[in-house]
Amino acid sequence: MLFSRKNLYSAILVAFQFSCLGYLLLTGPVFVSQVGVIVTQLSGAILLAWAVLSMNLDTLNVFPVVRKNAKFVHRGPYRIIRHPMYVSLFLFFIPLIVVHFSWERLITLVVLFNVSST
Repeated sequence: MLFSRKNLYSAILVAFQFSCLGYLLLTGPVFVSQVGVIVTQLSGAILLAWAVLSMNLDTLNVFPVVRKNAKFVHRGPYRIIRHPMYVSLFLFFIPLIVVHFSWERLITLVVLFNVSST
């Protein structure tokens, strides 16, 4: 069997997450000129970079399945936040939805929150 059920489910979740992110990027402006929005987005981008740099890149995995050689990361933002990469995405996208509001975008973000927490 090429994929186990668990791996297939993980791949579907990740594809759905990327689809939601793509929809949010394509249906509104990516950057807004309001200072508060820019600061929040930059905070999200910096948090994302810090989270990635705090782990070994060879162990980086977008799938929510724990690998056999996985190591618990407890440095950098992982000391404070359980999922700093998810937090960074929401810091980036929530202000964009507030500034360029539509119900579809809000529902997409809510669905993304729910899918990411599974």
